[in-house]
Amino acid sequence: IQYHYWGKVDTGKENFMSTAAEIFRTGGVRQFFVGTMATVHRDLLFGGIFALLRHQVIPLFLPEHKRKHNKKRTDFFSNLVAGTAATILSSPLNYIRNIHYSTSPSLAPEDSMTILRHLWKESLKESSRYKTFLFLQHRLRLGWGTARVGCGMAIGSKLYELCTQV
Repeated sequence: IQYHYWGKVDTGKENFMSTAAEIFRTGGVRQFFVGTMATVHRDLLFGGIFALLRHQVIPLFLPEHKRKHNKKRTDFFSNLVAGTAATILSSPLNYIRNIHYSTSPSLAPEDSMTILRHLWKESLKESSRYKTFLFLQHRLRLGWGTARVGCGMAIGSKLYELCTQV
């Protein structure tokens, strides 16, 4: 329902129920589930990558004596890196989700692989690798939000740790 309001002027006449009824009239119950599988896949991938990096990969690069000596700093850094990397690596699924959300209610959303193939083909039209990188960075929305997620994972973990010590 949130996406229904994007790009519209607030007239004050729309509310949750009127919007839900309009979405149901134009696309049926199916419209309320558009993007659900892409969201589930994105979140599964994000969580798996985060856990794998945080608990298996990053510790391989940090000697145990340094991890124990600087535990607070090391844990924060590990969560920051793992959260940022998981966001970057799951961003293609977020892109798919956004494409699904932007599909007209009268049309069925394209399948995920078709969307990714189209994105890849579009990126290859760029004149250099650098421009391809910038194109993908823009399309996958990698930027300050990505850094925000990494910081959020690190700060959230720290707050959880502090709350469990109370």
